[in-house]
Amino acid sequence: LFVVDVAYVGSMARHLTETRDYNTLAPATRFLRANENPTSPGTPLPDAFLRPYRGFGSIVITEMGSNSNYHSLQAGITRTFGKRLNVSGNWTWSKALDFASFDATQRSILLDKSRDYGKSSFDVQHILHFNWIYALPGPSRRLGGSRILAQVLDDWRFTGNAQIQGGVPRDITLSATNPSDFTGSNEGARVVVLGPPQPDSFQKAFEHWFDPTVIGRPRAPQFGATLPGDIDYGNAPKDIVREPGINQWNSALTKVFRLHEDHRLQFSAEFYNFPNHTQFRTLDRAARFNAAGLQTNTTLGQVITDRGARVIQLALRYSF
Repeated sequence: LFVVDVAYVGSMARHLTETRDYNTLAPATRFLRANENPTSPGTPLPDAFLRPYRGFGSIVITEMGSNSNYHSLQAGITRTFGKRLNVSGNWTWSKALDFASFDATQRSILLDKSRDYGKSSFDVQHILHFNWIYALPGPSRRLGGSRILAQVLDDWRFTGNAQIQGGVPRDITLSATNPSDFTGSNEGARVVVLGPPQPDSFQKAFEHWFDPTVIGRPRAPQFGATLPGDIDYGNAPKDIVREPGINQWNSALTKVFRLHEDHRLQFSAEFYNFPNHTQFRTLDRAARFNAAGLQTNTTLGQVITDRGARVIQLALRYSF
C-alpha cells in the first residue's frame, strides 16, 4: 500500500527588517574636481568632508521595508513492504525570493530597489529526502534455535536516510587595483556579466563550477572626468551562481540486547556518507582585476572545500 501526499506550501512576508546608510556619498563624489584634495592633487578629500552629514561616518538605520515570498510543491510517499521494510520519501520543488535574506543585510540607498530583488541566499530548487527501516531476518532458527544465538543474531535493524538537493545561490565578489573605486561613493559595484555563468550546457567540474570567462570588470572611472551619470555599477543580479548541492547517504546497524528485566544494552554502528563519495561544498567566487581590466584570480569558479569523508561511529548505550 502506497500513501501519497501532494501539497502546495507558500508564504509571504512584508515589512521585514533591512538596514540602509543615510550618510552615503552621492555617486561620483570622489571623482569630481570640486572635491579634490588640495594637499594631494588627483585624489579626493576624505569622506568625512564629503558626506551629506559632514563630520560623521556611516549613519545606518534599520527599516521595515523588505519583502519576501516562498512557493513550493511538496510531495511525500510512504510504502511498507511486508513486516520488515518501511520506506518513505519526500520531494520539494520551490523558489524563495527576497530583497534581503538576513536582518542585518544593508541595501542601497542610491540605486533602485529592484537591483536587490532576487533568489534568497537559502533558496534551493529541489530537495529530495528518503529513509528506510529494515528489520533483518533472524538466522537463529536455522542454526538450531538456541536462546544465546537468538540473543546475538536476531532483531538487528538496518536503517538509513539520504538527502539529495541542489546548491544555494551566491554572488561573485569584486576587487580591483587601479582603480579600486568604481562608483565614487560608499555604494559598491558588482561584476559585469557577459553571459550566463552556469548555462544548462556548462559541464560543471572541480576546476570550474561556473564559467569565469563571462565575468568582467565595470568601466573604469577617471578623476575629474567621470560624472554621476557615467558610473558603471555592474550588471550582475543578486546571487548569480549556485554552489554545489548535497548528496548525503547515512546508515546505521543497531541491536538491542535484553540483559535482565529492564536492563538493556543497545549497540549501534553508524555510517555517515557511507558511500564515501566526494561532495563539493564552496567555491572561489572572488573576481580580482588588474589595472588593465584582466581577471587575475586563476582559481575563480573552482571548488575550494568539500563536505568531508566517511565517518564511522560505534556506540554502546546501557539503560536500566
